[in-house]
Amino acid sequence: MEQDVLAGKLAEVDAQLAGVHAKLRSAAQMESAELDAAIAQTREETAQCAHALAERLRHSRAHQVGEIADAFEEIREIVRRVQTEVRRGDESGEEMQLLFAEYAMDFAMQAARHALLVALEAIRDEQRKGSAAERRKSNHRKSPCCITTASCF
Repeated sequence: MEQDVLAGKLAEVDAQLAGVHAKLRSAAQMESAELDAAIAQTREETAQCAHALAERLRHSRAHQVGEIADAFEEIREIVRRVQTEVRRGDESGEEMQLLFAEYAMDFAMQAARHALLVALEAIRDEQRKGSAAERRKSNHRKSPCCITTASCF
């Protein structure tokens, strides 16, 4: 069950990353106005996704994710502030923005690795829970008191 949910989420992530790849590849070929439009569209999509995620986290049964949501928002504000500072920089501003973009991708990859770790642990825990339940069921069937009752499994 857990694997099905995670496989669906992974397919969603793959599709979104394919869009990121496509947009980055095509950006080098875009005219200035077209690139400005792509930036505006990406800003809007990013804001909408952030808002949707915040709403899902607010209504989550896992109350601890609220702390993660707060931390994520704090990090987003820091990133915005730093990015603004980088844009106001001197003639090395373009190089700094490129470096900033590279590090942003490195952080995204680290977040993906952490998500993988959490998913693997969830699968392991689900398997252990299933194995423990199966052992209890198996032990119950072998119990001497069960042998004489009609309600045995």
